[in-house]
Amino acid sequence: VRKEKLMANIVEIERFLNEAVPITLAEDWDNNGLIVCPDSKKEIKKILIALDTTSGAIEQAKKVGADAILTHHPVMFDGIRKLKDDNSSGKRVIAAIKANIALINYHTCLDAAVGGVNDCIVSLLGGKDAIPFGQLNAGRIFELEEPENYEDFCKRAETALGAPITGINANGKVKKVAVLGGSGKSFLGDVLACGADTFLSGELNYSTQLDAREMNLNTVCATHYLTEATVLPYLAELVGKGFPEIETEIYRDDLKF
Repeated sequence: VRKEKLMANIVEIERFLNEAVPITLAEDWDNNGLIVCPDSKKEIKKILIALDTTSGAIEQAKKVGADAILTHHPVMFDGIRKLKDDNSSGKRVIAAIKANIALINYHTCLDAAVGGVNDCIVSLLGGKDAIPFGQLNAGRIFELEEPENYEDFCKRAETALGAPITGINANGKVKKVAVLGGSGKSFLGDVLACGADTFLSGELNYSTQLDAREMNLNTVCATHYLTEATVLPYLAELVGKGFPEIETEIYRDDLKF
């Protein structure tokens, strides 16, 4: 008689994900992996996948019976000295613990990892042969087969990412594109060093965009949330490869920033 395969616990899932998305790729200041674990031996039958552990994501996890929430952003960055419900992180961590829901995330290591955030953006834009650049090789740069004018590229990016596009048309043409989901302001020097004519990111602050214009670099801002939410289907696929017996559900916030 064939013995039915037991479900994995969250520690086993973390071990698998740590190999697929190496934490060694993360920035030193970052917080990755299993960060809230109410019950390390609990069998995981369903995982909710989201960009952030918001209160909405926790409520959805409770509603659908998810045992864990897998996110890109950590719910906690800094060391906690007090865990109270009178602040944003504290109330969400407490809510997860009360519901016996584990929280696990992969942040800057998922930006840099093969198949991660920035590879997902490149794929949606139809880019090929993208190569890494920047801090810990987090960004990606690729060339279009044929140059496009700035307005047409922005329209295509808007459709591909489902995002409202803002930015600066500094030179009119798009051929060599640098991509960095989320906040890309600290990567401007790396982008310029790569010889890109266009920088697509989630958000770039005012002074960074002024500097880009002075350097004849187009900017395309497609919102922090929507550039990084491109990775959610990849995370679901990753869990499915390692643990086909575990059900996954993607949760999306209605955010345009």
